[in-house]
Amino acid sequence: LRGNDARVRVVAQVLLFIFNIAIGYALSLNNNIQTALPPQLREASARGLLVQPRPNAYILGTVHIGSESADEARLLIDAVRPTVVVVEVSPSRVPLIRKRNA
Repeated sequence: LRGNDARVRVVAQVLLFIFNIAIGYALSLNNNIQTALPPQLREASARGLLVQPRPNAYILGTVHIGSESADEARLLIDAVRPTVVVVEVSPSRVPLIRKRNA
């Protein structure tokens, strides 16, 4: 992968750019988060951290360190049972994650 480091960085930057556009778009919408979601997720929605830009899509803002974000992500996955989960990860953290999961 060393020869592809620059390519990986470019792809990561493009994905982060697209993610930021999606967040901006989603935050500009008048979102009606389902009342069936757990109270903690409704609170995240009220704080602008959880948006629903499409009927079957959710965007949850998180911090990379902190159990509250992990709990919210777990709650959202349990509540909506998605077929796909997309996670934005800083390129500098990828080696740490790979090492931990090796």
